[in-house]
Amino acid sequence: MWNKNGIKIPSVYTAIFITRAYNYDKWKILCEVHKTKLEILFAKFAQFGGYPEIVTTEDYNPKKTLIRELFSTYIQKDVIAFLRVENVTAFNSLIKVLCSETANLLNKKSLANTLGIAINTLNKYLDILQGTYVCHFLAPFFANTRKEVSKMKKIFINDSGLRNFILNRFPATYDDISGQEAESLAFAALRHYVTEENLFFYRTISKAEIDFIVDYSQTIDIIEVIFQNKVSGLPVAMRNFTKKYNTQKIILVTKQDFKEEDSRFYIPLPLFDFFLQANIHNRN
Repeated sequence: MWNKNGIKIPSVYTAIFITRAYNYDKWKILCEVHKTKLEILFAKFAQFGGYPEIVTTEDYNPKKTLIRELFSTYIQKDVIAFLRVENVTAFNSLIKVLCSETANLLNKKSLANTLGIAINTLNKYLDILQGTYVCHFLAPFFANTRKEVSKMKKIFINDSGLRNFILNRFPATYDDISGQEAESLAFAALRHYVTEENLFFYRTISKAEIDFIVDYSQTIDIIEVIFQNKVSGLPVAMRNFTKKYNTQKIILVTKQDFKEEDSRFYIPLPLFDFFLQANIHNRN
């Protein structure tokens, strides 16, 4: 199965979740029966990303070879040469820093100092990387500019396989996926169904943060990635947000918890894409 961005979703998911319709009781049973299989498949997807040729290649070493070729051909030759990147060393260093900082705030001043380049040069390189779909910068949501003041954007690398290759870190199992990587994978799923104009993150002056805000103008869905074996309670930032804004859905992306409580949905990461198909995609 392919999403609208040309990224392949493991076909076994289609076999397990035949319909897009969300039914808690049915999904709960399927999740319990196929838990191990889903985690193994998702770990492979997290390892090597979603470029079609890489996904359809079966063995580990050929996959790494294809990612290496992708990096060499697409970024090192096409992007750098065609777009006339003057400082190749700084550009390559920038890519590596961004990969290591995925799901974190982008501090341009600090980053320019680290790389030893001017802000204008940094902005040019960031525009190139976003324009060539290597990365994406997520804007903050705010209504009260005095309390919700984060002006910095969050950085996300669009493909986990490319990021893993650049960092030389390929999580071997589902348990090896870090919280930072889980948030980045959740963002990749969200981008399939939510437009850039509707998708944000939330951070207050006191550093209370919610990973993702889906703003429909009249209502808002809030999403937090809590990649732990057990999730207890609702984060304070989410509780406070629901008191201030007309929040429709509260979604917690978990490691394995799958349950519903009132308007809260606890969704394991391997099922998040399918949950979005049923609950967010149909509203756009």
